[in-house]
Amino acid sequence: MPHVVLLSSVGAQHASGTGLIVSVHNAEAQLRASGLAATFVRAGYFVENWGAVLPAVKSDGVLPSFIAAEQPIPTVSTPDIGLCVAQALLDGPRGVRVIELSGPKDVSPRDVARALSLILERPVNVSEAPLDVAVPTFTSLGVSENVAGLLRELYQAVREGKLTPEPGEHVRGKTELETTLRALLG
Repeated sequence: MPHVVLLSSVGAQHASGTGLIVSVHNAEAQLRASGLAATFVRAGYFVENWGAVLPAVKSDGVLPSFIAAEQPIPTVSTPDIGLCVAQALLDGPRGVRVIELSGPKDVSPRDVARALSLILERPVNVSEAPLDVAVPTFTSLGVSENVAGLLRELYQAVREGKLTPEPGEHVRGKTELETTLRALLG
């Protein structure tokens, strides 16, 4: 029997108001409608997403963030995503299955800054950016106005607590935050 495993996202249960995540909501809906056996691995925020701001961290000791500094969110490292997806493939078809995937614990930008401070052996402070500057920030980096708007909406959904796992099957990865950050700093 055919079986599809889709890398989805935490918050994919929402049909709107989640920015880019709406695309995986739509993919999940289409797969459900197809009648195929499907497993949706709804991963949390990738630890690797912090890699884009590491130059500022290394040069200035500042971790810029559109996520509130003290807000813990489901976060996961990509090796754990790979293991979960591989296991879902090995498990085979089970109708429609949703796996909410996050790391060993939810983390805030402040937790990321603390881990980076330990790794770099110097203070790292979170600079919480207002959402008003999200679109201009992303467009200045070459992102289209449309995608920048979707990213702003995604960060608004994070702040509103919309991107949380649904009740049900929840898998926690084993890769610690510090391990992934060390690898990113190379």
